[in-house]
Amino acid sequence: MPFSISGPASPALPSMEGINRAADRISSGLRVDYQQSAAEAAITGRFDTAAGENTISIRNAINQISALQKADQTLGQGTELVERIQALSVQAGNGALSEADQSAIKNETQGLLEQFADNLNQAEFNGNPLFGTDGLETEALEQKLNELRQSDNAINSDQVDELQTEISRLQATIGAEQNTIASQVSSLESEGLSIEASRSRIADTDLAVEVVNLIQEQINFEASVKVFNHQRLAEESILNLLS
Repeated sequence: MPFSISGPASPALPSMEGINRAADRISSGLRVDYQQSAAEAAITGRFDTAAGENTISIRNAINQISALQKADQTLGQGTELVERIQALSVQAGNGALSEADQSAIKNETQGLLEQFADNLNQAEFNGNPLFGTDGLETEALEQKLNELRQSDNAINSDQVDELQTEISRLQATIGAEQNTIASQVSSLESEGLSIEASRSRIADTDLAVEVVNLIQEQINFEASVKVFNHQRLAEESILNLLS
């Protein structure tokens, strides 16, 4: 019977899988391996979707605040025009004014009222009207404005005061709406932080932990290389003795 001696089993090559895994987590900042953990990937995806929707909601709310601020600015310009009209109303009550003077006051007043009406009609934000049926309801304001525009008589100071009162009422409404939306933005921002914290707990790597893991994996790899080399040398020595 032929005689044979089997040499020692060839040692396994050291693996760098642990080193590569730790290095990948450090470089990407992600703890989740989406190819290996479908469940965690799905959960993280839901958090990403929620975060995206939250961001859109905040952006929309901020746009609403910007639109309201522009509407308030338009009404503020209206107040300046009305103050001038009120001053003209006082002048018109001066019995010493000539007909030409009264006519000039009337013309300037009409011009100011037309300018105010144009400001309301042309005010828009991102192409959308700020006032009227598609924006802030200004029916009462427009009615009082039109009454003054269509009047052929002397300026009625009471009507001018009513117009200013309506402007102030609308500005108060706008201010209250801005406060409400600002509160909503604050809530959305808190919600966004909560979503990001929850996502981070699942997906983001702990850098300190992964650095320790990397060092440990490197030590293990170096030890495996030494063992591998030692086993190979031992194997070669045995084969040399048998040859």
